[in-house]
Amino acid sequence: MIDSNYKILTPQDFTAMVRSLNLRNFYFPSLFPMQQTYDLTWRAVEAQRGQHIAGDFVSRGASYPEKTREVFSKIQGEIPKIAAKRVKGEDEINKFNIMLRYLGNDPQKRELINLIFEDIDFVYNSVQSRIEWYALQQISKGKVSLSLDNNNSAITEANIDYDMESWQKLGAATTWTDVSNADPFKDFRNIVEDAEDKGISLKYVFMNKKTWSQFSMIEEVIKRCATFERNVTGTAYSPSLTQANNALKSDATLNGLEIILLDQKVTIEKADGSRVTANPFENNVCLFSETSTLGNTFWMRPADMDVQGTAGYKVLNGATVVKQYGDEEPIREVTSASANAIPAWTESTRSYLLKTNNTSWDL
Repeated sequence: MIDSNYKILTPQDFTAMVRSLNLRNFYFPSLFPMQQTYDLTWRAVEAQRGQHIAGDFVSRGASYPEKTREVFSKIQGEIPKIAAKRVKGEDEINKFNIMLRYLGNDPQKRELINLIFEDIDFVYNSVQSRIEWYALQQISKGKVSLSLDNNNSAITEANIDYDMESWQKLGAATTWTDVSNADPFKDFRNIVEDAEDKGISLKYVFMNKKTWSQFSMIEEVIKRCATFERNVTGTAYSPSLTQANNALKSDATLNGLEIILLDQKVTIEKADGSRVTANPFENNVCLFSETSTLGNTFWMRPADMDVQGTAGYKVLNGATVVKQYGDEEPIREVTSASANAIPAWTESTRSYLLKTNNTSWDL
């Protein structure tokens, strides 16, 4: 490892580039706020918020009855490492340096800085995209299983199954593909009422854009969301998200349930270089939750930040360290990013999943 081959790049430039990156395009920071930990394991705190367990009447002087403390041993594990890098070879470095000499003092030198920034932006967002993928997979499937199809490395430490109970994973009374007979409001009501019997007050239903599209085409939904006048005249049409949420809120049996759309795309690159782009939140699934904050993203400071005396540049932005350095043999420029991080769904024990295109859960 040597200093960067890009002599135009100063430590100040590199730091400014990395610090300018943000998480604005990702859902996980709001669904799973960052929480630093100081070892490579994580454990969810007890998730019994909102459930009121009655105390007991006791005789004065008697010992108090001890209430059961539920232990969620399944909601714990190791914090995995997530990493990505991009490499520019000797030919690309030579072209860059020729351009640099040609420009001299020309202001267009700044464009060369932008070429460097592209790799920095790419590797940083690669790490965040994997965290996003993991977060949205687990809350729409109740588990995450890594394979060579969805992860270019054969590790299993990050596999997790929240082992949700059968009453938490349900199918629709009538599949939503049957737009003439399906009734999502009935499906929602069945789940909300069952949750209430268990001391759970559901407030949010998450779905992706494709599931929303199916929901909005169902005749019962169109009728519920349309005005009386439009229903009478037969001019009702697919509702907006605001109209659908207003209709949900007007139904007293649904406790003010609100739909939240998770519209995201993440690209997974396989070992053979082929790529698959999709929303990590599964199609035809709804997640019901008491809160819009579903857990925490546990992270630990990367060991790279504590290694002294190395060449190149490195900067920590949140949980992610970004590095830029050169190699002499072979000549190349490496830009990498890594993080020790995992989003943990601590609300899984008080959530429901609905499979909308089946009458039972099948994931």
